[in-house]
Amino acid sequence: MGREQRLIVAMKAIVAEQGYAGASVANVIERAGVSRTAFYGSFANREDCFLATYRQILERVWKSISSAARERDPVAQRVKLERLIRAAGEDPAAARLVLVEAHAGPAAVRAEHERALTEFDRIARRLLAGSPPATPILHLPPSALVGALTASAADTLAVGRPESFPTRLEDLLFWLSSYESRDQVFPKCELWPERGRQEPDAQLPRRYFMQQVELLPRGNHALPLDEVATRRQDRILGATAEVVARRGYADATVADITSAARVPRDAFYAHFRCKGDAFDAVQTAVLQQSIAAAAAQFALGSTWPERVWRGLAALLRFVSERPAMAYLAFAEPQAAGPDAIARSQASLAAYTLFLEDGYRCLAPGRTLPNSCSSAIAGAIRELVRREIVLGREPAITDLLPALAYMALAPFLGVGPTFGFIEKMGGSSTGGFAAPAAAVAPGSSP
Repeated sequence: MGREQRLIVAMKAIVAEQGYAGASVANVIERAGVSRTAFYGSFANREDCFLATYRQILERVWKSISSAARERDPVAQRVKLERLIRAAGEDPAAARLVLVEAHAGPAAVRAEHERALTEFDRIARRLLAGSPPATPILHLPPSALVGALTASAADTLAVGRPESFPTRLEDLLFWLSSYESRDQVFPKCELWPERGRQEPDAQLPRRYFMQQVELLPRGNHALPLDEVATRRQDRILGATAEVVARRGYADATVADITSAARVPRDAFYAHFRCKGDAFDAVQTAVLQQSIAAAAAQFALGSTWPERVWRGLAALLRFVSERPAMAYLAFAEPQAAGPDAIARSQASLAAYTLFLEDGYRCLAPGRTLPNSCSSAIAGAIRELVRREIVLGREPAITDLLPALAYMALAPFLGVGPTFGFIEKMGGSSTGGFAAPAAAVAPGSSP
């Protein structure tokens, strides 16, 4: 094994154990058994080494997909899908690096990752679309599968049991089957808007304009000291979200935040020890407020499907009205470190509580693994995250029918779920219209 390959293998191993944050040059060269001079003879920095590792893993993924695409036997399509999913379980370290830690990497890695996700979406649609008669169609956007895989990988890593990842993937395959139907066409319903296939903007993080901040009155004023402190803190929190959305957490500085908030440096340190504290405060507020908004509307529905619909509508409105804060909470936790990641995972677990009544809606004799809730929540989070990262927050409420479908179909069945969405007006939102590209195991590419 050559020097460069040894470094790549070491990078993958360190990231699997400690995440991207722990993959320092010192740790990588120690694991690879090479000198610092040798490292810099192969890579410009750790970001360069991580990107080379990411690309090598991704190349194997593309080869696997291409191999599946060359098989013309229509019966083998479901087998192809299962093989692609199980391949992730054969190398948990690679799965963690591509599915989870790529989001913590530098901007170049993250931009490439978004392009790779778009390419996967395109290839998966072409590979699995066009089911022959009497073959079950899997009505599922490929991005949702990526989200479920990511949630499964993150869950097993969060509890320190990467060896359980393959077992979770078996549950994931069972969950996927709940989106199958033999009905070829569902009028007025499409699972994923056409815009979902657009090329992502290569410029990541997103570029937001700083919102106008409310300044304190000039000169002497009669505002109480606690109100002054509250106003400044609110401005700092808003500025933190805007700066992180413009530059990314890694490149954001306290100076950037105080400049955007138009407060002196000592005012920042009166509230926070560092930019990480400010990030944590914004993320906590966004997650708590978004869950509260969804829960408030969820409680008003007369049936469980209606409650899910109302809760998801509230979540999407929250995101569309706060794009910078949504970017921070959905796109940047991996870059901000273990506490932010744990907070994001806890939030995902909280959303699974909204699905508990679904298990009581299952038809007699039907069962679903409890891990389906995590898969659904992960799929929904990925669909929302993609819209945010690609700068489509203004139209994100169009995603409501697709998210409702993701949440309800495993419990109600595909046909009844489409019927419910049409009843709720899903066909008029712009998110659904005839299913031109449903993902369909059992078809020829």
